[in-house]
Amino acid sequence: MKPLLFSLSLLPLLLLGAEAVDTTPPPAIPPQEHNLTTAPQKEHIDAEDEKLRLMFQVFTYASDLDNAYKVGTKALKRYPDSLHWHQKMAEICQWLGKRSEAVKHYSFVYHQTHDKELEKKILDYALNAYQYEAAAPILESIALADPSRENLEKLVDIYDKVGTPEKAAAILEQVAAEKPSVKSWALLKALQIYVETGDQKQAKHLVEKLEKRGTYDLETGEAIADYYMTRGDISASYKALHQVDPETLGDEAAVYYRQLSDMGWYLQDRKASVLASSKLFALKKARPIDYERIIGLLEGKKPEFVKKVAMEGYRKFGKKYLYLSYIGALFTQKQYAELVKAIESVSGTAMGKELASDVNTWLMLAQAYGALDENDKAVDAFRKAIALDPHSAEIEAALLWYFIDHKRIKELKEAIFQIEEEEQIPQALWLPLAVGNFSLQRADRAMGYIKRLMDAGQNGIDIQFMYAYLMQAREETGAFMMTMEHIFDTLEAQRKRNPSLMRDPRFVENYLKSGMYFIPVDQFEAELERAKTILTPKSYTEIAIFQALRHNTQDRAKFLAAQLKEVEPWMQLNIALADGNGAKLQSLLYRFYEILPIRDRVTAGAQTKNIALSQTLAFEGLEQNRYDYLLYQQMRDLTEQYANWVKTGGALQQRSELDRSWLSFSARYYLENAWTLYADAQLVQNRIRDHETLAYAPNNESLFKIGLQRRFMKGNISFEGGVRSAMETYPFAKAHFHYEPISRFSVDADLGLDILSDETTYLLIGGKKNEIKLEGSFQYLPSTALSLALTAQRLYSQDDYYLGKGYRARLQWYKQLRSGYPDLAWGLFAEYGWYEETEGTKGNIEEIIFYEDTLILPETYYTVGTTFSYGMANKEYFTRVWRPYASVSPYYNGLLQQLSFSFDAGLGGEIYDRDHLTAGISYDHSVNGTQESNLQIYIRYKHFFQ
Repeated sequence: MKPLLFSLSLLPLLLLGAEAVDTTPPPAIPPQEHNLTTAPQKEHIDAEDEKLRLMFQVFTYASDLDNAYKVGTKALKRYPDSLHWHQKMAEICQWLGKRSEAVKHYSFVYHQTHDKELEKKILDYALNAYQYEAAAPILESIALADPSRENLEKLVDIYDKVGTPEKAAAILEQVAAEKPSVKSWALLKALQIYVETGDQKQAKHLVEKLEKRGTYDLETGEAIADYYMTRGDISASYKALHQVDPETLGDEAAVYYRQLSDMGWYLQDRKASVLASSKLFALKKARPIDYERIIGLLEGKKPEFVKKVAMEGYRKFGKKYLYLSYIGALFTQKQYAELVKAIESVSGTAMGKELASDVNTWLMLAQAYGALDENDKAVDAFRKAIALDPHSAEIEAALLWYFIDHKRIKELKEAIFQIEEEEQIPQALWLPLAVGNFSLQRADRAMGYIKRLMDAGQNGIDIQFMYAYLMQAREETGAFMMTMEHIFDTLEAQRKRNPSLMRDPRFVENYLKSGMYFIPVDQFEAELERAKTILTPKSYTEIAIFQALRHNTQDRAKFLAAQLKEVEPWMQLNIALADGNGAKLQSLLYRFYEILPIRDRVTAGAQTKNIALSQTLAFEGLEQNRYDYLLYQQMRDLTEQYANWVKTGGALQQRSELDRSWLSFSARYYLENAWTLYADAQLVQNRIRDHETLAYAPNNESLFKIGLQRRFMKGNISFEGGVRSAMETYPFAKAHFHYEPISRFSVDADLGLDILSDETTYLLIGGKKNEIKLEGSFQYLPSTALSLALTAQRLYSQDDYYLGKGYRARLQWYKQLRSGYPDLAWGLFAEYGWYEETEGTKGNIEEIIFYEDTLILPETYYTVGTTFSYGMANKEYFTRVWRPYASVSPYYNGLLQQLSFSFDAGLGGEIYDRDHLTAGISYDHSVNGTQESNLQIYIRYKHFFQ
């Protein structure tokens, strides 16, 4: 044994070149916890390997870990796949604190043995050493073996730290397909990863998979909504939230409905937004903004609910505006007695004191007293409003307007007389006085105030602006533009002579206000941006708002207005009109009535459902503005849309071989809250001129229908039903929907059941149809519009035998060349009709046809043509003036391969005070592409009344 011991003691010296060898017993080596690996397959050991193992053992026994590490490193270079050396090196590295390298060697052993205890050890070492790449495969295997939510979350976390979260997402998708218990969570987590990593393709794939479920739980809905939000598709995000099943909300209901309400309001889905706010109200979780939304949208529609919401909101938050909303709801619903009681009931309280100090309170009381025929109290309320703000021209003008609205002419004259008796009349009152004098047919006096302004101000730039705006209000566009051009030319000349003036805020403001009409848009925007640092914030913002309103960008105008503490009333009115904010419009009408543009006032009156006020404004305005054609159009449209009327008419008609004479009577009556009732009755007599074409026609026909229409802010809906008696007596029904989602774009939809069918003479006499029609119209320029109408029909005999089906499409382009009389327009149109007639019995239509093979339905056809019209407003509208009208439409008939035409001409005008008589003749050479013609001589009379 002695030689062996000697050799062992010298071995380190020989191999490593040490100068001396410490032969003292080695210190204890840190013991292994246990054998971490299962027994590997027996490795082949050659002489060199045996020598290295012996050296390693010697160094470890001697606690010479550094030399042991060197031996192990040398061994692994020679035997890189040795489990023995990897395990030994892992232990040495562990003892030396080389955790990263230890993990590397343990991982090699683990991939060969899959030892569970080693698995845990590697995870601990890897995570502590931030060796996430080594831990990731182990966590992946654990998660796949046991796909619990906890294991999957660890997997997601480790791949996120590694920097390859998409791998975790792929595994989550795999697990979702194999493990139903975690499917929903795994897919949502995968979607979150794809969204965060920007993998739109995979995210879209998962969203489509989730959307196939139809409705979601809250977690799924929010995940899908977040996906669409990252793509900037707010509408789709909002739609996803709508798919959430309310049953899954639980304690998160309030959070969900708040999000739904806010997004709906932002996307202008007011109805859904308010519905969500109403849910919050029911849950007693409503915020102040929810009360505002409920009140703002439902005011005038659900008065009892609005009153309840406003009152409960006031009790909860103590906000003055909520109590004012409660009062406003009473005012809007014309519950004037209750309004007076509500204001008087808080007299003496803190709220009563606030109301008593609020000018609007007295203005509403004045209106309420007036409606209750307590006119003295109404006037007293106005006086109290004036006492609160004695220098307010707006309130004095409101009193003048009260006298005008209630036809208290004597008091109006006295009020104007008292003001004019003052030695000094505030300049702010001159314009209201002009309005008052206009109401008293004192046009010269009204203009005198304007000249007074110009004379008093040395005819400076400000007064010239005032004069120009007055000309604009009177629709004297030429005078307005001429004045503005004179102002701009003057300032432009000054600017060229002295460029430093462009650093003068006052000069720059006037320059931009006049220049916006003559400077190109892009150049003006640049000038305005440069002036931002020169003008006051208020001046800059007001000019920007004016420019935005001129170019119909109301959203930008609203955004800019929010930055101002005080916004000019006419600006507020324009924004409120664009938003459809009824409460704001009403407030503006009362607070700043006398300084608002007349046509905008008419529009505001209509939007706040104060139709009578709007009509009065239009009629009175026309008395003083005979050349304001736009105001004339407003008056005419208000009359047509809102006035009650009765209409009667008759005609002689030649429809191919059939002579018809008919008489009709119609009426419309406005109920309340935007509901209108209408009815129509017709009597027809038939006579056949050629019995070889028509074998039979009923001598008499009759038709009666009654309908109900409901208008809302951006459209209307109507339902009607009736009975027609021709070959048979049968009922019919029809629904119509009109909606304007955005400015200048409208959608119409019609659904008719068993309605009259006039595609051919046979159908007119003995047929009926079910019809669906959709039409979209886009007025992309103020005078130019494009429309497309699509129609689907199923046609029957009047005794319910199916005749066939048809489809029609009509594309039309229309341009108004002139608005004032004679109104001129022309258009282009193309129409295509496809019909398929069934074989077999035709029901009672067989009594009409002479030949058995007669086609009942039109054939497939197309037409292309143009239309020219002259003075067509006088055909139907209330115009007050007798004028001729005419329209002619030459077109090409593709079925008959010939040029055809149609025309309509006549004379229309007023007979006696608010009525309209029309007499004319119309002709169509090829009705619906067929060989049939249609000639009518007609007369109609309509009378409007309150």
